[in-house]
Amino acid sequence: MTVLLKDALQHYFKASGREREFRLGAIQEVWEQVMDHRIQSHATVIDFRQDMITIRTSNAVWRNELSLQKMQIMELLNNELHEIKIRDIRFK
Repeated sequence: MTVLLKDALQHYFKASGREREFRLGAIQEVWEQVMDHRIQSHATVIDFRQDMITIRTSNAVWRNELSLQKMQIMELLNNELHEIKIRDIRFK
């Protein structure tokens, strides 16, 4: 029987009560894959709780710009995240 490393890590995090950290890491990885480098340099996913991610932006201009793109960002992330669903984004 072959166990994928991803599945083993997920089982470990779930068993140790740290599943939220595992999911946050998965979201951060997808963020880096799907978001433009310009956006990545001004915005970072810092938290995931109750199907909502929190994104820290470098300033109010980026916070406003990304809030206008909120639905597209959720769609991009959710298309790549198969076991995690993001239902809301909070910008900080």
